[in-house]
Amino acid sequence: MKVRPQEDVAENEQEMAAAVMNAAKKTLITQVVKKNVIENIVPIVISLKHMVSYVIQTSDLVSSRLTLINRRSKQMSFAENIQEFMPNCKDFK
Repeated sequence: MKVRPQEDVAENEQEMAAAVMNAAKKTLITQVVKKNVIENIVPIVISLKHMVSYVIQTSDLVSSRLTLINRRSKQMSFAENIQEFMPNCKDFK
């Protein structure tokens, strides 16, 4: 059985203590950042979501634009369906 010198044991213990401290610091910083995000950023994002949904529901301009987009997509799908049945028809290209 080999006996380690006292200096090696002390140095090894210091390295282990430093590693434990670094891991603890990382964990603590991560927890603080998560708490900060939950307390400060999430409520802002939720209120923004509510504001946008309210504007979309109450705005005539937005609702008319959404209606136009919906019609355009239906027309495009109708034209594609016609193309499937009548591939030689040039009117729907």
